[in-house]
Amino acid sequence: MGWQTRHDGNKRVGMMEKIQQKLSEPTGDVVTDAARSTFVEKLRELNAALESGDSESASELRDDLKDLRSELGNIRSFGR
Repeated sequence: MGWQTRHDGNKRVGMMEKIQQKLSEPTGDVVTDAARSTFVEKLRELNAALESGDSESASELRDDLKDLRSELGNIRSFGR
């Protein structure tokens, strides 16, 4: 693994950790917290797939995350 690849991987892991930390903070709303928990779990799975080079799983997980991100946006827009 070259320096640039290691650097990009470290940057990705750092970003994922920040996102996971932010989404792990409870909001007080059960529906929102459950959706966030699912999102964090999918992020962890995506990170593992990327680290192992499993591009097929990574692609599927990205699609799942896209859907979950939309769901989280819908939850917020309805004042939950």
